[in-house]
Amino acid sequence: KEGTLVITVPSEYLSEQLLFPQIFKKLGLKKLACWYVTTKNKVWHHYHLYTPETWKNKLTQAGLQTLQSKYIHPESVTQLCDIFTLSGALSLVWRKIFGRLLLFPGKWRAGLLRGFLKKYYLADQEIGSTLFFVVKKV
Repeated sequence: KEGTLVITVPSEYLSEQLLFPQIFKKLGLKKLACWYVTTKNKVWHHYHLYTPETWKNKLTQAGLQTLQSKYIHPESVTQLCDIFTLSGALSLVWRKIFGRLLLFPGKWRAGLLRGFLKKYYLADQEIGSTLFFVVKKV
């Protein structure tokens, strides 16, 4: 009945911070950019890209009090994640060739990524593609 809930949700900046749509737009391929954003949000089930204020109101309406909220995932991390999407396709190839979804062991890969991305995750962001909330039941 009591406790703290920690959630992350996509922010209103997610679509504009993706790398490939920016490239497509610079090449004059606006329809392809829109298709990419729509498809990516659909695949990841991102139906609501709200501002922090809108999320806080929705959480309050649900009987939750926001204890903390902040943006995480700066544009650089969002773009890196967009590039990593391509590795998902490679994982399917690895599975066919090597019999497992990922080529490198999880601990090695996680350690490398953690060290590389740590400075981005620990820094406070003015804007970011993801919102971090800590809430509790009122």
